[in-house]
Amino acid sequence: MVTRPPSLRPPLLLALFIVATAPFMGTLRDLLLDLFGRRFVLALAAGFALAVAGLVAAAALRVREPRRPARLLRLGGLALALVLLGVQVVGFGTGNLQVDAVERIHFLEYGALGLLFYRAFRRHADASALPLTVLAVALVGVVDEAVQWWTPVRSGDVRDVALNAYAGLCGLLFGVALEPPRGFRWRPDLPAARRIGRTAAVALLAFALFFDRAHLGYEIADPEIGRFRSFHSREQLAELKAERARAWAADPPAGLAPLGKEDFYLTAAGWHVEHRNTSYHRGDWFHAWKENRILEVYYTPFLALRSFRPPHAPHRLPEAQRSEINAKRPRPDPVPYESPVLRGRVAVVPRASFGVVMGLLAAAAALLPELGRRRRAFDRY
Repeated sequence: MVTRPPSLRPPLLLALFIVATAPFMGTLRDLLLDLFGRRFVLALAAGFALAVAGLVAAAALRVREPRRPARLLRLGGLALALVLLGVQVVGFGTGNLQVDAVERIHFLEYGALGLLFYRAFRRHADASALPLTVLAVALVGVVDEAVQWWTPVRSGDVRDVALNAYAGLCGLLFGVALEPPRGFRWRPDLPAARRIGRTAAVALLAFALFFDRAHLGYEIADPEIGRFRSFHSREQLAELKAERARAWAADPPAGLAPLGKEDFYLTAAGWHVEHRNTSYHRGDWFHAWKENRILEVYYTPFLALRSFRPPHAPHRLPEAQRSEINAKRPRPDPVPYESPVLRGRVAVVPRASFGVVMGLLAAAAALLPELGRRRRAFDRY
């Protein structure tokens, strides 16, 4: 009886599920937390622990492999997977039980994706199964984060792309522990090198497009205020300020739709309001004043709105609070002001230069196998 090798259908279906549910997972999580509270968090943590324990037990039962190379691969894959899992649990934990429990489930999703992709690519009896798995998981992670970046209720981030790929690597290592590669060769032949190169090129181009849209931006230097980062240039901010003033005067936004397109002008303004209010409540008059000036000068229409959450407080400070901040802020400025808002999200890199570099890297990945083939052919003569 001939056993058919695992197909790409299971990992692709799981990838489709992850991407399709991305806009709703945050809302579903919040709903379940409201309904069940700590019990939901404990259930998530228990589910994660049981899944990991099951994988470890399944791999451990197969360690008694008669072939020494396969046995070493099983042991090495299992040990490295557990080390990386421990680093993720301990090193990347936030200390918030709710956030960490949800992150573990997300980690489990991409770990399962890595395991399934490895099983599908294992049909190739060479080294390509390993990089193809990591690249495929990274590509799904980029698409997932791009969907989250697009929707108002989620937030796509390059850090999460890296964490998704990291989880996929753990799943790959568990896969190696369960089923080591067959006929493994470290040096890929030309077809394997082409598969790796072309997949890497696609992943690099997808990552470049996502990073360009989600993270490249501008630093605005204002002589009065200081510096702050923005998704938009100074000229774009002026245009958006006028356009949003007209649109919101007629139809002010009342909430965020899961399937809508995110308004990054509104998002940035909301983060400036949050930092201003936090600074005010802790008595940081310098930051509170500067953030309020950024809002008054560049995000004026947002100040006319109210918070989407109860008690729906107005974003514009009452005159008494504004006067209090103005009276208590230090004069002159103790240091040149640099707003922390968007500092970790917006990268100030020339778009053209970034595009050229990423395009060259993608081209190199795709063409390198062909160049190597021609060099080997030339060396024979």
